[in-house]
Amino acid sequence: MKHPPSITLLTSRLDFGGVADHVALLANALAERGVKVSKVTRERDFARAITTSAHTDANSWIGLHFVAYGWAKHGVLKRTDIEQLRVACTGRRVAIYLHELWIGAALGVPLKQRVFGALQRRSLLRLVATLRPERLLTSNPVYKAMLAREGLDARVLPLPGNLPPSSETDRHEARAWLSSVGIGGESRPDLAAVFGLIHPEWDAHVAVADWRAHVARKNRSSAILAVGRHGSAGPRKLAALREHLPGLRVVSAGEQPASLLAGLLAECSLGLATTPWSLIGKSGTAAAFMEAGLPVLVTRDDWRWRHGPTPSPVPHPRLWKWTGTSPFAWDQFLAARASFAPGLAQVADAWLQFMSEPRTAPCAS
Repeated sequence: MKHPPSITLLTSRLDFGGVADHVALLANALAERGVKVSKVTRERDFARAITTSAHTDANSWIGLHFVAYGWAKHGVLKRTDIEQLRVACTGRRVAIYLHELWIGAALGVPLKQRVFGALQRRSLLRLVATLRPERLLTSNPVYKAMLAREGLDARVLPLPGNLPPSSETDRHEARAWLSSVGIGGESRPDLAAVFGLIHPEWDAHVAVADWRAHVARKNRSSAILAVGRHGSAGPRKLAALREHLPGLRVVSAGEQPASLLAGLLAECSLGLATTPWSLIGKSGTAAAFMEAGLPVLVTRDDWRWRHGPTPSPVPHPRLWKWTGTSPFAWDQFLAARASFAPGLAQVADAWLQFMSEPRTAPCAS
């Protein structure tokens, strides 16, 4: 595979957050493959920063990682925002990864969201028409369908996780940490992990109650291990889980070094996703669970597309949707646990594959 002379990854910020973590890890993975990689954030002179950090060869690429709210107030791009990006991308081949699209596309959303969503959609389509990217990528089939409705052909490239594989040292440190909060040793409970942002709509108490009953039938105890940054709704949703399930122990690890987080996930039995089933491909948290080998239970299925059938996510053997209409196959689900299976390498290789393909007509709406 012939590598491009350089790739500049352009994002709104690199200090923290899911997209920032993804861009930093992707840059490292591309560099390990011998590619000249630059990371540039949106700043007043970011066009100049791109010019000075990247080759100007006609085969050089810019990979724009786009989240509307990272680039504009209310997620609505102004013409000046689009012009800045046009100047930054001039003379280079362009790929855009759309991490988020517009709000208001789901059934039942309030009128205000639909209005803002329409404005976001118009500005995003204007951005694509202006930059004329050769590659348009997104994380899940729902977004692909939404873009297709606007005349845009996007490829689905699910996000990888943002944690390294856990070493035996990481697992030893994780066990020591668990012991320090009173859940170590041979009588340690089975752990269900909640990792990262907890969405305000998440309510998993029925599924967790059923899992606890299953574990109890095995004469074992159970607990929830909450790790990472949970967002403003996190404490309230975890408190509600305790309220619904008296006696449930919820241990909050908070932010920790990546190696310890990887070790903690390796000590868990399953992961609980807070993203809805149809959009699970955009969840780096779910990807981290699956890469860690955990079976992932998605307890939300409340997102329905207003303009047609809602596409299903990309299948994965450890990705299961909770259904309360029949007995859940807990033994089969938990047996799906596997060893660490990294996803970042495949994503980096996919980027290089896309960029090595012959030139194509730019995307246009």
